[in-house]
Amino acid sequence: MKSFSYFLIQFTGLSLLFICFSCGSSKKVAQAPSPKIQRIAGSERLVDRQYQVNMVRPPSVQNQDFRARVTVSNTYEYQTQHINYKPRGTFNAGKFIFKVGVPAAIGTLIVAKGIEASNFAEDDISWGHFAGGLLFTSMSLTSLFKGKYIDWDYREYTVPGPPQTEQKSPVPLKDSQLSVSTNRISRNFLTNAFGETTVHLQDFQFPQLSYHRDFDFHFAHQGKNAGSVTLNSNTWMKSIARVGLSSVKLHSSPFEHSPVMGLANYGMQGEIIGKNTQDTWLEVTFRQKKGWLPASSVQVFYATASSIDQLRPDPIAHTPSIPETETDTNTFSDVDIDIPETGLVNPDAIAVIIGNKNYVARDVPNVDFAQQDARIVKNYLIKTFGFQEENILYYEDATQGNFNSVFGTSLNHKGRIYDLIKPGVSDVFVYYSGHGAPDIQSQEGYFVPVDCEPSTVTLNGYPVNVFYQNLSRLPYKSLTVVIDACFSGGSNKGMLIRNASPIFINVKNKILQDPNAIILTSTGGDQVSSWYPEKKHSLFTYYFLKAIRGSADFDSDKSITLQELSQYIESKVPSMSRKLYRRDQQPEMYGRLDKVLIELE
Repeated sequence: MKSFSYFLIQFTGLSLLFICFSCGSSKKVAQAPSPKIQRIAGSERLVDRQYQVNMVRPPSVQNQDFRARVTVSNTYEYQTQHINYKPRGTFNAGKFIFKVGVPAAIGTLIVAKGIEASNFAEDDISWGHFAGGLLFTSMSLTSLFKGKYIDWDYREYTVPGPPQTEQKSPVPLKDSQLSVSTNRISRNFLTNAFGETTVHLQDFQFPQLSYHRDFDFHFAHQGKNAGSVTLNSNTWMKSIARVGLSSVKLHSSPFEHSPVMGLANYGMQGEIIGKNTQDTWLEVTFRQKKGWLPASSVQVFYATASSIDQLRPDPIAHTPSIPETETDTNTFSDVDIDIPETGLVNPDAIAVIIGNKNYVARDVPNVDFAQQDARIVKNYLIKTFGFQEENILYYEDATQGNFNSVFGTSLNHKGRIYDLIKPGVSDVFVYYSGHGAPDIQSQEGYFVPVDCEPSTVTLNGYPVNVFYQNLSRLPYKSLTVVIDACFSGGSNKGMLIRNASPIFINVKNKILQDPNAIILTSTGGDQVSSWYPEKKHSLFTYYFLKAIRGSADFDSDKSITLQELSQYIESKVPSMSRKLYRRDQQPEMYGRLDKVLIELE
């Protein structure tokens, strides 16, 4: 019993000692590796391409092509996986024997020896044996419960991760086909090993321009937008002069009294190769002859070098070459020469001038003097009214697209003229010479573009009411509108509308009601606008120009008011129309009668 009691005491103490050793103990496991995200090999997928176009060499008048470099940056998407770690224990028999079995055996042996010695001596158990057995047995139990016989490591496991994207650095788009488009024309070009391509401008059939403007060249690769470059036409187009008078003296130098080398006749065209310092004289080359012309005698436009040879002179040009000697001519009017120069400068004024002469439809007669009217009105705006030529939108044979572009549409009133105006600063002048026509059903008037069929004027004409409505929404300082056309369905050469009744239609135009606006029309709504063949102008425009020159200055104060202009034109046009054609033509004018149109000094 005594042995048993001591044995019980030993294990009670052993248990308390084990609790002390084991309290707060945990498995000693090495720190786990950090979780990470890993791309799955072979999972990449192209999801986007970003292109960039850069100009390498711009075009010039001498070399009408440009070189551009195209680079591409690919974006790929990758599938990923999360790599995580969890602890894993492996039984180690050697450690178990060494750290559990051996201490347990030693402790048991020591205690057993102590009990055995006590029994033989019939004495109390040796506390030294008791303590030693307790120590070794405790070490064994501690190693057992702490798992010191287990080798710990980490097992790797994966779960799907979010997709990742990566944009690569730009590289040349080499040996690829590109589509380049501008001016509603598209052409294909190949890139070289450096991603460069040469774009030939002559492939795009650029039109003649009355002013320089930007062209956007859009690049595409495999149907995807690859970028664009913008070029102004002044970098590659040549300046061309077209003679606007019946004949002009070609001088050897930019002076009125310099030797005359010959005559440049109406409609002739040549390249402008020089200007004087005031831009009042232009040096022009006509094939094998060159010389100086007054800038006011020509219309300036711009064209590619490859298209200059294709430019057709006006059909009524007298000759395609310059006579070797000067000859007299009486084919121009008195209003075409000695245009008053007032010295006025109006840099913010904007003008639109349209002269529609050559109509496409077979049964639509041409307006013989429309372009001559337009050219001379332009010269008056520059010399007499002080307009800057670059602020004049000038059109010969304007199409429906030109009307929509300049004046806007019923859905969008912001046409080209709207973009050019400085609000509250710009004086606006609009002149039109050409056909007008009515819609038989609505009796609304329409301007007739050169590509219009009058019988379907509601489809391909330009509505007069839209014209006035959009003009009224311009933020102008003042507005002057001069319309040399009739809207009755007739013309100087007969009826304009096929299969229409010969009864003239009374067109009700919506006239602007604005104290800052002046409206001048050549006829009443049921009349025909007549020509003045002897003067090479329409009847109305001729007397309008005569009035501006000073014939309407009844009080000799060197200024022309609307009242004076109206009085002069009404005294001339109706009587001359009856004399020439035995029909009425009564111009109509709207606006403040005391408004001054021009100061002649």
